[in-house]
Amino acid sequence: MSANVELTIAAGIVTLFPVVFLYSISRRKRGGQLLLESRLNLIRRSSETIEQLIARVPVLAGVDMSGLDLTRANLAFKNLSEVGLSRTKLDEADLSGAILDRAVLSNASLQRARAKGASFIASDLRGADLSEGDFRGATFARASLRHARLRGADLRDADFSGSVLDQADLEGALLDGARLDEFQERLGIRPRGSLQVAVHSSGERVLPVWFVIDTSASMFGADADLAGQALSEFHTSALDNPVLSSIIWMGILTFSDRAEVLVPLTSITEIRAVPLLLPGGATFFSPALNLLIEQVRRAKQNLRAMGHAVYRPLIFFVTDGEPLDSGWERDALVLREDIGVNLVAVGLKDVSPATLQRLSPDLAFQAEDLESLSEALRELPAMFLNSTFQELGSGSTVKMPATPHFRRVPTG
Repeated sequence: MSANVELTIAAGIVTLFPVVFLYSISRRKRGGQLLLESRLNLIRRSSETIEQLIARVPVLAGVDMSGLDLTRANLAFKNLSEVGLSRTKLDEADLSGAILDRAVLSNASLQRARAKGASFIASDLRGADLSEGDFRGATFARASLRHARLRGADLRDADFSGSVLDQADLEGALLDGARLDEFQERLGIRPRGSLQVAVHSSGERVLPVWFVIDTSASMFGADADLAGQALSEFHTSALDNPVLSSIIWMGILTFSDRAEVLVPLTSITEIRAVPLLLPGGATFFSPALNLLIEQVRRAKQNLRAMGHAVYRPLIFFVTDGEPLDSGWERDALVLREDIGVNLVAVGLKDVSPATLQRLSPDLAFQAEDLESLSEALRELPAMFLNSTFQELGSGSTVKMPATPHFRRVPTG
């Protein structure tokens, strides 16, 4: 092969490398985000500007471009689904007709951007600045716009159904014909004439959810792994919905002959993974219930001190056996009535229906196995959306998924 031919082939490879590399990294994900080093390599190894690369590749789905300066970039009609654009500068960019579904645009700047007819379905726009942008007819369904700045933005005929607009700054925005829904009104959005304006509450609303898991010796082995998988199902399912992920705070307690806090109550978006459950010891209810009383009381005080409005906490108490201690019924009563929680008792294996009813007379459930519990927890976030948060805040009218293998224990 001649030297000229070799040089020609090498030049061709160099020319094509940015495009091939861009497509290849779009498939390399870890936890839903591209590896940081992939994005840095994209910039460092290419002689082209990022704008030139974007112009050459029509589909950018999944690429992480967080923190880049894309001011005045032409992204019209691009497929930007699941793109990472956190803290990215998109001021005056052309996003007309672009698809940004499930994209991460938290704290991004889109001032004076042109995004007529763009789709932001289920995207994370928390803290983003959309001031004076043109978003006519854009779709923000199920997106999170908490703390977003939309001052002077043109949002006429935009679709905000199922989205979160708590604490959003809409001063001077044009919202004629914009679509909201009943759920948003419960979160503090009220109509005023032909416009929709945010009514700020004293703070963000929080629904605390605790999982209290029996990790006695009988849960050793596969059962502990399955219990962890069930928690992961709930965590993943809730995270997939921007409305719920902005409201739910999650905590995990484990118990055997003693109780401990495995995951302190935290915004579900801050929990990266469910820790391993390590079984051992016997089954005692009182240590878990007393620790819960302490945790719930402290969490309510702290959240309210931070300015949050707190829904009635929801607690899932999961056990696979009969307790060896006594007096725990009194602790359960204090937790339900004095502290004020919705206590859901879930029984596995050998625990009797009578024990579950003593824990929670109106919210006792029997799961045939841990796979059934996992299925129920996967469906639970959807049940939250189908029921009202007023129900979660008053008494024990919580709706739970009903399947042949996950049944409510009859009262009486």
